[in-house]
Amino acid sequence: MRRYPLLLVNVAALLLTACSNRTCGPTNCVGGCCTAMGECVEGTALQCGIGGTACTQCAAGEICGAGTCVKDGTGGGGGSAGGMGGGGEVDAGQPRCTMPTTVPCQDESTMQLALRTVVNTDEVVEEGSAPNFKTRIDARAGGLNPQSSYQYLRFTPTGMQKVMIDDDTAFTSMDWEIAFRRYVIRVNAGVSGPGCTAVARTAPNTDFDALAQAPAGLSWRTEEYFTTPGCSFVPDPSGLPGGPGTALSSYWTYQQCVQVTNNVYVIHTRNGQYVKFQVLSYYDPGAQMICNATGSTQGHPGDPMSAVLRVRWGFIAPPPP
Repeated sequence: MRRYPLLLVNVAALLLTACSNRTCGPTNCVGGCCTAMGECVEGTALQCGIGGTACTQCAAGEICGAGTCVKDGTGGGGGSAGGMGGGGEVDAGQPRCTMPTTVPCQDESTMQLALRTVVNTDEVVEEGSAPNFKTRIDARAGGLNPQSSYQYLRFTPTGMQKVMIDDDTAFTSMDWEIAFRRYVIRVNAGVSGPGCTAVARTAPNTDFDALAQAPAGLSWRTEEYFTTPGCSFVPDPSGLPGGPGTALSSYWTYQQCVQVTNNVYVIHTRNGQYVKFQVLSYYDPGAQMICNATGSTQGHPGDPMSAVLRVRWGFIAPPPP
C-alpha cells in the first residue's frame, strides 16, 4: 500500500509547526518589535516598538520614532510644532531622515575607538524629571582599556533609555541618539552612525534653565572625526592620545583632569525633536568641583569616581521660522 500522501501531510504539518513555533524576542530582535506572527520588523506607525517587545499601533496623528510613538509634527493631528507635550516632551518636527545613511570609515573607527562587540550593561539612572532631566551614566565600560561597548541611549519623555546594542550594531541602528564611553560622547550621525542626528553649541554663558527654544542661526555639526574621503583621524583638541574630535568634545578641557566647560548644546534628533544638553560632571560631583577650580582632583578625599557622568537635558521648541 502506498503511503506517500500521508507522508506529505506529515511533512507539511512539521513545517507548519516549525513556522508557528518561531520565536521573536529581545535576543534576536534588538532593533525592532515582534508581530503577532512572530516576525521581527523595524518600527512603523502600524507596528511600532523596539528591543523585541510586542508591536503596537500608533494612534492617529502619531509616527513611530526610535521605537516609540510620538506626535507627528509634520501636520495633520499632531498639534502645533514646538508645543509642550505630556511629560515635558516637545512635538517632533520634520524628521531629519527616514532611512539609514551610509556610515563611512567603519574599520578605522573600530580600530581607533577600540570598539567592542560586548553589549554594555552598566547602569543608567534618571535622577531628575521633566521638563529638565538629570541622568547619571556609568560610562566606565570596564576601565581605561574598555571591555564593553559604548552606552547607547535615546531621549524619551520619561528620561534617557538604554538601547541594548554593541558597537558593531550601532553602525546600522537608527534607534540610538547619543552614546557614552569614558570621556567620549558621540551622536548617531556621520562616521558614528546612520541616524543623521545633529549638534550645535549655543552662545557662551547660555542659561540652561531659561532655554526653552532652540536659538536661530545655530551652526549644526554631525560626527566628522574621520575625514571623508580618506578616513584620516581627526583628534579632539585636548592633547590626550586617541580621543576623537566629536561634535560634543568641547564639553571638556584637560590639564591633569577632565574639566567641564558648562557649554550648553542643542541636539536635533533624527525624528525632528530638539533637546538642550549640558554635561555637569565627569567625576563624582565633589571631585569635579575641585578639578574645575584647580585642574586636578588631588584635593578630593578618596576615589573621585571617573567616567560616571551626570548630564542634564530637556526637550525644547524648534528655532523660530
